Amino acid sequence: MFRSVIGHAECIDTRNATQEALRQCRDQLDGMTPAAGIVFAAARPDHDRMLGQITAAFPGMPLVGCSSGGEMSAVGGFRQDSVCIILFASDTVAMAAGAGLDTSGDPEGAVRRAVAMAGDGLSGPPSLCIALADNVHTSPRRVLAALHETLGKNCQVFGGFAASEGDAADTVYQFHGPDVHAGAVALLLFAGPVEATFVISNSWRPLGARALVEGSKGRSVSRIGGKSALQFFHDTFGPHPEPVPEMPLAVYDNTEHYYIRAAEAFNAADGSVRFYSHVPHGALVQFTEATPEGILANTADTLSRLVSGLESSWVPQAALIFSCAARKWILGLQVDEEAALIQRHLPAGTPFAGFYSYGEIAPTAPGLPPRYHNCTMITLLIGEKDFCTRPAMPAESAAPSPADRDPDRHNKDRYIALLEHRLARARHFQGRLEYHKSLSGRMLRRMNQDLAAAKRKIEQQHRILKESLTLAQQVQQRLLPRERPRFPGFDIAGRSLYCDETGGDYFDYLVQPEAEGGFSIVVGDVSGHGVAAALLMTTARALLRMRASKAGTPSEFVSDLNRFLASDVQDTGQFMTLFYLRLDSAGSAMTWVRAGHDPALRYAPARNDFEEMRGEGLALGVLDDWRYREYHADAAAEGDIIVIGTDGIWEARDARNQLFGKERFMEVIRASCGKTADEIVAACFQAVREFRGGLPIEDDITLVVIKKT
Repeated sequence: MFRSVIGHAECIDTRNATQEALRQCRDQLDGMTPAAGIVFAAARPDHDRMLGQITAAFPGMPLVGCSSGGEMSAVGGFRQDSVCIILFASDTVAMAAGAGLDTSGDPEGAVRRAVAMAGDGLSGPPSLCIALADNVHTSPRRVLAALHETLGKNCQVFGGFAASEGDAADTVYQFHGPDVHAGAVALLLFAGPVEATFVISNSWRPLGARALVEGSKGRSVSRIGGKSALQFFHDTFGPHPEPVPEMPLAVYDNTEHYYIRAAEAFNAADGSVRFYSHVPHGALVQFTEATPEGILANTADTLSRLVSGLESSWVPQAALIFSCAARKWILGLQVDEEAALIQRHLPAGTPFAGFYSYGEIAPTAPGLPPRYHNCTMITLLIGEKDFCTRPAMPAESAAPSPADRDPDRHNKDRYIALLEHRLARARHFQGRLEYHKSLSGRMLRRMNQDLAAAKRKIEQQHRILKESLTLAQQVQQRLLPRERPRFPGFDIAGRSLYCDETGGDYFDYLVQPEAEGGFSIVVGDVSGHGVAAALLMTTARALLRMRASKAGTPSEFVSDLNRFLASDVQDTGQFMTLFYLRLDSAGSAMTWVRAGHDPALRYAPARNDFEEMRGEGLALGVLDDWRYREYHADAAAEGDIIVIGTDGIWEARDARNQLFGKERFMEVIRASCGKTADEIVAACFQAVREFRGGLPIEDDITLVVIKKT
């Protein structure tokens, strides 16, 4: 059986607070003897007296703990001048405590001594370790690496780094038995059928651009993003003398996953920034931010996922909470809600206790080595394997006695000292609030300056781009035929209208070598539109003109063009459709090749009949070895009209999202058949423009009209 109980009390002196917390624990133990305990206490209380009372109440009980930046529990909620005790009782799970000193000078040795001391009290190998250490004057990375190496991969390590209620520069303390230490690591080891599961709540979200860490040694970073680390901070937040732990860095570990590192101190002399733990050379980093609403929402979400993932055959008997002090600073007056959220989301009746720390300890996933975290909240659920009995609800903290509400003359000095302490703390955080207000003002001014500079740069680049596109438009328009061709027996006209400055539609007139005679009309449509389509269109035009200057048939021309284009557009997803029509020199026959393009339309006014000039053929650029076929027809009769267009005409849409369609297109041809080719082209473009109702066109439009005279 495994059980935990909690005592949590706030009083005007340490003795009374400890006495009340112990009374609460005894009431819940029901005569059981605790096997181990953890205590979290404000940095102000008389720790020697507190530990003396606890060890006297439970002689020989393994005990660890630390000073904190605030305490929380299922009994007392959130407090800042309190003593919080959690006791574990079990007849199956063994527990032992140890401590190692001098983590600043010899962290590896301190860890080995702590593990050896605790290991002497266990009969088997530990599977769970709660570590409470000093982060102010030591390397968390070295402490955690030593814990992993000494305890082995089968022992999961969780915990937090001791804190104070003010700045990180304040002295923090670690507890072991009746002893108070600074610069130490205190461990509580569990062995036997103990089970643990956890979740990490990381409520900070990246913002801005990422930058590369180019200089790093230990906890000090010298260069980030091509500048000194200090300048990197100042470029974002403006000049300010102190780091802002509430806006830490996201550090990416070669994936899209990141962990958090908060800055501890600036060095104006060499431009370096000292962090609470190691930031590796070559890592990508990015500033982050959090809001009270975001922290609370993320906490609720992660706790819900933790509880929903629990096996029905196991019920946790305790929860330990290690929450970063930066979360408390961000939450401000809403800090009580974090403890309330924990109580609401954990399984009913689960005792929990925890503290606000200067860094949290947990693996990033089960089975991995422990990692140092900043600005997170670690929720650790503990219980006996296969134990499914729900724990009893912890007793509520007893109401203050009349003496506490109205202290007598013997306690007035302490009461006044407590009030003075709380006033000093309020002034400290008021100063911090004013500092953040000033910092926010500088950040806002810097953001406005950067936005103004970015706007000017964008406007300049836009102007240059506009000029370049205008030039490209002029060049591309000159590539299209500028004069109507003269071919005996035919009236021919063509026009292209692009939806952007440049486009992918194409038409051309090709005169065959004198030996072959004849005249060719080509209409093409590159997938997409804009600059990319224009480049492919220009390439296709040059290749086709070069090939058409030599002997060959239309099918040979198109097959060769396809082979050239396929090598250029392979793996890009681009392609081009084409309709190639050749009129023989006498105008007595027509030959065409269709490469994925819509069929040309042949209209005979005498019969009021439209005929599609069909044929098989794949779009250009898809398969490089495709061989294209030719199709033939007799010459058109006098008055007959052949139109070759692109789908931008019949796929044009109006404000109601209706298509212009081919039927409407053919009606315009039918109504204009008595006009010249140029007038028919103009009528079609006018009809599309009126159909769109003033809306800009969404695709390039090209049309060539060939009328037999």
